[in-house]
Amino acid sequence: MAVQSRKRLTDSKLRNITPNSNQLTSSSVAGLVFKPSSCTKGTGAWILRYYDKVSKKRTKITLGHYPKMGIAAAEEEAKFLRAALKQGVNPKVEKQKAQDRERQKQLNTFKSISEEFFNKEKIMKCWKIRKVLTIGRTA
Repeated sequence: MAVQSRKRLTDSKLRNITPNSNQLTSSSVAGLVFKPSSCTKGTGAWILRYYDKVSKKRTKITLGHYPKMGIAAAEEEAKFLRAALKQGVNPKVEKQKAQDRERQKQLNTFKSISEEFFNKEKIMKCWKIRKVLTIGRTA
């Protein structure tokens, strides 16, 4: 359960937050929550809670981790996703599509395709190691 705070979240408040303490909500963006880490002081995750109209359920998406993502960046990202939600775009689905596109880009490199080809040929035993005869040498 998140603790509702009337005050804005500050950097010093987040740096001093203890592990496993209550979640803190942002007063500037609806649904933005800071969930403290379970083991390290001053770290945690930014989570945006929203209602998914397609599944008709409350949904969560992780925006990033503190201190890598600061308060301002988390609030800006949450506002951007809230605007996308108003336009009917589900941020979780879009994030998954972006990850799939990036994974597909990495799979379509020359190195990965050549390794895949070589492994298939090796399994099917199409390539055989043959002795190469050199000209001019006697054995």
